[in-house]
Amino acid sequence: MKIVIYSSNSNQFDGENIHYYNYPTIASFWEKFTNHHFVFISQLPASFLFDLENNQISSKASNVEYVIKKAEPELILSYNPDLVISASFWVNPFDWLSIHDAMIGEKLKELRPDLKIYCHPLKSCQLAFDKNQTRIFFENNNFNHAKGLYVHHQLYWAQRNHQEIEENFYKEALIYQIQKLKLPLIIKDTCGLSSYGMEVCKTYKEVIGFLNSKKNKGDKIVEEFIPGLQFGTEIHGNKIEGYKIFDPFMFSVNQYGITSPKQSIKVGPVNNSKYKIDDLKNELLRMAHLLDFNGIAQVDLVFNQEEEKWYFIEINPRLSGMTQIIMESKDNKKYMAIKLPVLKKEEIEEIKKFEFIVHLSQIENKAAKQKREEGYCEIIFGRVDSKEELENQLDLLKEKIPHLIDEGFYCQAKKMLLLI
Repeated sequence: MKIVIYSSNSNQFDGENIHYYNYPTIASFWEKFTNHHFVFISQLPASFLFDLENNQISSKASNVEYVIKKAEPELILSYNPDLVISASFWVNPFDWLSIHDAMIGEKLKELRPDLKIYCHPLKSCQLAFDKNQTRIFFENNNFNHAKGLYVHHQLYWAQRNHQEIEENFYKEALIYQIQKLKLPLIIKDTCGLSSYGMEVCKTYKEVIGFLNSKKNKGDKIVEEFIPGLQFGTEIHGNKIEGYKIFDPFMFSVNQYGITSPKQSIKVGPVNNSKYKIDDLKNELLRMAHLLDFNGIAQVDLVFNQEEEKWYFIEINPRLSGMTQIIMESKDNKKYMAIKLPVLKKEEIEEIKKFEFIVHLSQIENKAAKQKREEGYCEIIFGRVDSKEELENQLDLLKEKIPHLIDEGFYCQAKKMLLLI
């Protein structure tokens, strides 16, 4: 079968300064599918598809044809594919690549109605991109979600461009409603990526102070902070062939109680009955059907332990930061992923010596001006039957390479193992 996999990128890629490393190589994964011929069409960096060294592909699978070009419907069809798959990834500051890939998918369907395509609908990708639309979707379809309010930036500052306005009734009403929400409150962009730029406010004064400050540069959502354990999972498939709902992975949180995209721990899959996994999967399946998912989608979640209830936080209709560990977990073994600072070559080789390391990936920005922008290395280990075995591997890493395993991360990982 000839399979074309494509993805888009809206951003400039600086291959001279952005460095990637994958172990095992991405190419080695695709070479396992010996009965298929693949064509990868994407602009760089083509996350999940290309092994890169600067602006060049460093490792190629023998059954893959690599095309470093902008994905266009006509170009895709020129390879006469039997199957086309969208492989959207993410970029900062706007997580909108799935929208463009969905447009390509719709155009392909118009040109070749008989062609089999795995690509999410455009309207679902737009809904997920705009977090206010996501919030309305949760509310209209009775999914448990954080109570919150949408802040229209232009109306909030209406008097700036209208000197005749003496009182801003929109702003007045909004502040009145905000003060009825339960503290603490989270302020986030309607179209941001992950938790970047998110503010956690413990008082109404802090919320209003932020909204009145120069930091408030666009539309926002102010919502109640949902206490509980953070999780994430993925949904694979479509309505016709059915959906695979994966058991969730537990995420670590930072000092503000939210998951940090560059400093996090994932452990699972979690199937403990105390977390009411069957209830969660039923709701995720309902969501998949409502949004007509067709491919891979990721969902962020919170389990409130007091209420014994799942809350839905965010939907990402694309490949995600947990796709690799989700794919590994198909064997129902236990895994853990830990993010470390950028490692030197000799440190990477040191980690690779551990037989239980399943995957290692690193992204490094040589042009970073701040430490938090330098990048990170993520290691996935496990492939064991019990959390006790997983804990033994964690302890061995701490014992053998203590200079690489942060004490705080280590203690947090140990606590998470007790919870799953």
